[in-house]
Parts: sequence; C-alpha cells; structure tokens
Amino acid sequence: MVITSKLVAVGSVVASFLIGCLLFYIMGNTSAAHKKKYISEVISQLINVVLFIWGWKIILHFSLFLSDPLAVLAYPSDAIALYLAVFSIALLLLYKQKQKKLSLLYFLNSFAPIFLTASFCYEFIEITLHHNGNAVAQLALLTCLIILYFFLQERWSVPTLLLLLLHGWSFGMIILNLLQPVITSFGYTMDIWFIGLFYITMLVCFFIYQKRSVTNGNY
Repeated sequence: MVITSKLVAVGSVVASFLIGCLLFYIMGNTSAAHKKKYISEVISQLINVVLFIWGWKIILHFSLFLSDPLAVLAYPSDAIALYLAVFSIALLLLYKQKQKKLSLLYFLNSFAPIFLTASFCYEFIEITLHHNGNAVAQLALLTCLIILYFFLQERWSVPTLLLLLLHGWSFGMIILNLLQPVITSFGYTMDIWFIGLFYITMLVCFFIYQKRSVTNGNY
C-alpha cells in the first residue's frame, strides 16, 4: 500500500510536468526549435533537482545512511531537502549562465509556464483523487497566473512578465499560508520564510539583470 501510494505520487508529478511541457509547446510564442531546446533544458534541470533532493537527504541523514543506506533511500524527503535542492540548482543555473551555456532569462520564461501548469495539474489531482479541499484556493491562484502568462506573453517583455508572475505567486502563496494551516507544492510544505527568501532573491536577480541590460543598452 505504501509503495503504491509513492508510485501514484511520483506518477502525478511526472504526468503534471509532461502536461506543462505540452501546453508550453502548444501555446508558447517562440519558435518550435526554441521551445524544444528549453523544454529539454527544463527536463534536465528537473532531473537535477531530484538528484539534489536525494543528495541532500543523504547528507541530512548521514549517520543513518552509514548504518542503513536503504533506510535513507526509503525515508521520505522533507521540505528542507527541497529548499537546499532549489538553492543548489540556482547556483548551477547561475554557473551555466556565467559560462554562457544557458540564457537564464529565457530558461525562466520557459520554466515559469511549465511549473505553473504542472502545479495546477498536481493540485487538480489532489482535489479529485485525494479530496484535498485546501488545494482549491491554490488552484484558483495558479489558474489566474497561467491565464495572465499566456494572455500577456506577446504584449509584455519577458522580464516584466516574469516579474509579474514572481509577485503573484509569492504574495499569493504567502497569503494562503496565513489563511490555511499548511500550503504545499508537489507534496512539499512551503514555509513562509522560504517563499519570502525566494521572492527577495529573485527580485535582486531581476534588478541586477535590469541594471546590466540598461548599462549594455539592451533593455
């Protein structure tokens, strides 16, 4: 029963991101080659996130790993492992940007709608299969953000649109955190301090990007 539950949870996440990639490919306003390139990059980084989560889970439970490795692998990943994995993947993306192996701006422009759509699908599954009433408000938030993205993608610049999504998702999740006992994303608890730290970090990155773009005359 436990194994079946885990397989269903993993299947829900995989299916949700596949739908997110498909919707981005159909409705994205860039060329097919560009979309294929960044969908491939998004999938690659999602795999890295999973590997980082497993890596941090081993580090956080290292003493148990030494005595019983299989117990750690079977041990459910907590939110701290996810937060550390997000921090790790952010450093990796910044490194790839610095090495000119990746355009971080266009990666985020591809990742944002895929993530939002995948989140919507996952929360919809939570409501329909697990009767999780707490997911309804988050589903409404995600619906608004997805509609805004695809409606404004040809009207607003990429940085401005991403900034809108950042404001909307961050403040929306913080408000939901204050109104509901627990807010999750793909089964992981989203603490207010993490959302706030994520928001501030991304905001600083946007301001740095804007400053450099103005300096280079590209904004």
